[in-house]
Amino acid sequence: MEIKLKKVHAGKDLAVTCSLAAAGAACFFLNKALGIFLIVCGLMTLLFYKSGYKREGSAILLEKQSLNLCRSCRDSIVRFLAGEDVTPELKEGTEGGSILLQVYFSRKAGVAYAQLFDFREVSFEEATPLVELSQSSSSKLIALL
Repeated sequence: MEIKLKKVHAGKDLAVTCSLAAAGAACFFLNKALGIFLIVCGLMTLLFYKSGYKREGSAILLEKQSLNLCRSCRDSIVRFLAGEDVTPELKEGTEGGSILLQVYFSRKAGVAYAQLFDFREVSFEEATPLVELSQSSSSKLIALL
């Protein structure tokens, strides 16, 4: 079963939108062009700025963090994502090559999804599918972030 995540508005997205729109409304009385510009910017952020993620069929709001790691960490991460009881090694850098670990998580709910990418020929290629981590594994990974 493939895990699908969709981008959604987080609380900070709505706060930024409301702040821009309120600043635009306040500026409208001083300078109409500036006020209209800020209101339009606020509406554009409402349309395009989505920093949260949700799994289809779930109501849990997730954050995304991407880690650019050394290639030497790859084996421990692949074993961790496969469900083995190991602590993944997370050493940032490009020593010996580069891999990308994308983690979607919620600290409050204790839920995490992770996917590993290998850097080959000027782009990142999928090394593992998006994996839902168990409660203990997600707690371990979130603590390392």
